[in-house]
Amino acid sequence: MFLKNNLKNILDLRKISQRELSKNTGIKEATISRYVKGDRRINIVNAIKIAKFLDLEVDTIWEL
Repeated sequence: MFLKNNLKNILDLRKISQRELSKNTGIKEATISRYVKGDRRINIVNAIKIAKFLDLEVDTIWEL
């Protein structure tokens, strides 16, 4: 299944670095980078961590 990934745009708009997202979610920076590039599928646990930090719904960040 293909998910539209809005993570890069959201981080850019909010001026949040991948490093900052990593530190605040406990997800490795390399993993965050792969999510942003779309090179790796995100699991639900990490999607929820990122959504909570960004104060967004998961489906706002990743759309079907």
